[in-house]
Amino acid sequence: MTQEKLAEMVGRSEAAVSRWETGKATPSAIDLRRMSEAFKLKLDELDLLIFPPESPVSPVAARLAASVRAGVRAGLIVGAPKQAGRGVA
Repeated sequence: MTQEKLAEMVGRSEAAVSRWETGKATPSAIDLRRMSEAFKLKLDELDLLIFPPESPVSPVAARLAASVRAGVRAGLIVGAPKQAGRGVA
């Protein structure tokens, strides 16, 4: 998929998508929700697609995870996966 197509799907600029790809920025919780809706994936499925369990956690991934947790806490992301009886946040 091209940066142009992803930008179109989530309503952002190609420059924004480029910054996500290079690690200069991370998508917001709203951007992640739009991506999950565009790809018809649950947020945890999107997370596994982007960051497989065997991949090392980079600083970019850590910031992205923090964005997701902030989105869950703010109620911007609903239907977040539950783990051991508690929410992701």
